[in-house]
Amino acid sequence: MTKFTYTARHPSTLQKTSGILRAATLEQARALLRGRNLVISQLKEAKPSFWESLNQKKVDANELITFLSLMEGALSSGLSVKETLTILQKQTQNSTLNQVLEDILESIEEGADLSVSFAKHEGVFPSYLSAMIRAGEASGMLTEILRQVTYYMEKVTELRKRVVGMFIYPG
Repeated sequence: MTKFTYTARHPSTLQKTSGILRAATLEQARALLRGRNLVISQLKEAKPSFWESLNQKKVDANELITFLSLMEGALSSGLSVKETLTILQKQTQNSTLNQVLEDILESIEEGADLSVSFAKHEGVFPSYLSAMIRAGEASGMLTEILRQVTYYMEKVTELRKRVVGMFIYPG
């Protein structure tokens, strides 16, 4: 669910009201406000506050590599994206990844593309991941793209460990 900020007026009293609400899409947020009998003057997606952005957790690189590898394997075996994400969400021990996968599943059930669903969580996933998933969706080669992204991330993680090791013990 996405947070939206709004400013609206009550039609009978013309009293101005504003607040934050959660909805899957902008259209759904608009419908919720109209259901409250409000005349909307402004409605937009809420940006995370400074403190929320500091509090947002990333998923460990090794855990992300494992997740993408399992996702690629499940999709290669013929499972649908929804089935794959449901299984992986139930299996994950990481609370951040679990919550993100739940949100991605909701987005997909509402008709959003996988890449768009991942793009909503660029604070958790690397920024290039949603672009690579979009390329995989467009080309019909999502499993191959996931395999390549997993390989790339493994190499980057390995290189990062080696560089950190050299700084710790120069020799």
